[in-house]
Amino acid sequence: MVNRDTQKWLRSFYEGSFLIKGWNARIQEILKNVPPENTDEVQTLLDGLGEKIGHEWAKDNNTRKIDNTLLRQWGDELRTAKDREPANLIQMIKKIEKAVDQVLV
Repeated sequence: MVNRDTQKWLRSFYEGSFLIKGWNARIQEILKNVPPENTDEVQTLLDGLGEKIGHEWAKDNNTRKIDNTLLRQWGDELRTAKDREPANLIQMIKKIEKAVDQVLV
């Protein structure tokens, strides 16, 4: 069961705030450059990645393993990769997911 505070931070992760884009906006930004034949795969990968990152980041600061620094780092990597060929973007998403999995161990 997710408590209210965690729900609030999870909503912030997905929706963003006045100053920061949320995960949903980032996904749309990335998908703009993805050819239609790769959209479903990239969307699925980003949805799964966002779920892993968001649920951990939304935890209390004393227990979470993903902090704002990692969030920015991975966000920067995704923004850089969004203009690459779909195969390179997919490779970057999988690389980030592997890093997330290592952090969550």
